[in-house]
Amino acid sequence: ENGATGYTLGGLKRLSKRTHLYTAYHVIKNGDNGTYNMNGGNYASAAAVGAGSQVKILAFGLQHWF
Repeated sequence: ENGATGYTLGGLKRLSKRTHLYTAYHVIKNGDNGTYNMNGGNYASAAAVGAGSQVKILAFGLQHWF
C-alpha cells in the first residue's frame, strides 16, 4: 500500500557526433498510501503528491557536448 510502480519510455535521435535530441515519458503509479514523485529525474517521496495518485511526465530536450 505504501509502494509505487514506475515506467519510463524514451527515445534518442543523434543529429551529429556531439548533438542529439531526446524525449522521455514517465509514469508513477502510487499505492493507496504511496506519495512518490519525480524530483530532478530521481524517484523521491514528496508531500506535494496526494496518496494513491498517478504522476505523468513528458520531457523533450536537446543536448550538445562542447
